[in-house]
Amino acid sequence: MLYFLSTSDRVPQAVRDRVNAWGLARDEFTATGNLPPQMYVREARRMISDYVMTEADCRWQRKATTP
Repeated sequence: MLYFLSTSDRVPQAVRDRVNAWGLARDEFTATGNLPPQMYVREARRMISDYVMTEADCRWQRKATTP
């Protein structure tokens, strides 16, 4: 979202200027130039049941059937 607010032509210039002034936190990751040493990757687990919901369900491309 911050990238969009700071770069998109659809966002007013005044908003882009304010967002671009923020920068990185000065007190975090001082040894690596204020950038995290590795990318955060969220771990997820799939719950298996009689029916597994997928992206197609969320996009209404598939309709769940009831047993």
